[in-house]
Amino acid sequence: MALPDGSYERLRAAGCAGEVAYVQACLRLFFAGPGAGDVSMRHLDGEKIAEIARLNKVAVFVLKALSRAPALQRPTKLFQWLDTYRRKTVSMNASCIMDSMAIQDVLRASEIDFVFLKGPFQQQLLYDDHFMKPSGDVD
Repeated sequence: MALPDGSYERLRAAGCAGEVAYVQACLRLFFAGPGAGDVSMRHLDGEKIAEIARLNKVAVFVLKALSRAPALQRPTKLFQWLDTYRRKTVSMNASCIMDSMAIQDVLRASEIDFVFLKGPFQQQLLYDDHFMKPSGDVD
């Protein structure tokens, strides 16, 4: 699934109400708990769903919601794209965690008080997972 630049404009022009509703339903499923709900796409465009999830930084949430459904009920291409996105997020955030640990060591050695405002450590506190959203840097 290639995601072109200008995605917001393309999605606005395409009238993606069904795809937006699908992403919202997956988010509700994710936050509702461990039970699986209906994840069938019913003639929706998987590429648009992927773009919406990526642009709103909720792709891993959607993946985890879809993961609760039986394998045969999952939209295969979308699920594969979301899993690849998750792997890239893990790689990027792992790098941020390593940077954060190095920064922490220097600041503590210098007896400078600090707090991490965003990034993987904040995600751990919010979602109990360091890898829910991509983090490009550490603040």
